[in-house]
Amino acid sequence: MSAPIRKRDFYLSREWMALRFRVLAKHGATCMLCKTEGDRTNPIQVDHIKPRSKYPELELVESNLQVLCKACNHGKSN
Repeated sequence: MSAPIRKRDFYLSREWMALRFRVLAKHGATCMLCKTEGDRTNPIQVDHIKPRSKYPELELVESNLQVLCKACNHGKSN
């Protein structure tokens, strides 16, 4: 497995963008917690279940990702 991508570059990386696209294609753009479809003030995000800060080896593991709206994502803690 390759080394974790630096934090500032991660969300712009080709690997993250491709994985994010696959997760959204697989699960749809609906929050897995509150079932909202999101909007401009509460957009849909792809979230790491186990945070990158504590589990950098899981940053590109699809099973460690979930689709959340911004409100649900920010409501959870690391």
